[in-house]
Amino acid sequence: MPRRKDPVADLKTHRQRVADMAKKENELMDEASRALGREMIAAGLDDWSAKDRLMGLKRLAEEGPTGPPKGSAKAQSNGAAGAGSETPPAGSQA
Repeated sequence: MPRRKDPVADLKTHRQRVADMAKKENELMDEASRALGREMIAAGLDDWSAKDRLMGLKRLAEEGPTGPPKGSAKAQSNGAAGAGSETPPAGSQA
């Protein structure tokens, strides 16, 4: 005859798994934070002010690693301003 499941024991086991997963998530978050911090320092972002660093990271998150899509209003305004670009906007003198 098959054994009957104990729902109370199942709940207890489930709660322990959830607690273990939360602990693992915190450990992974700490490890990822340290790794990202090392990358930011290696890139020289530790020399930036906290405000500038936050603004730069927000801009990077919005635009992605390749910048705004070509032809977008943001790409055109960035190109027109020429701020931070290595090549001057078309029609300007170097």
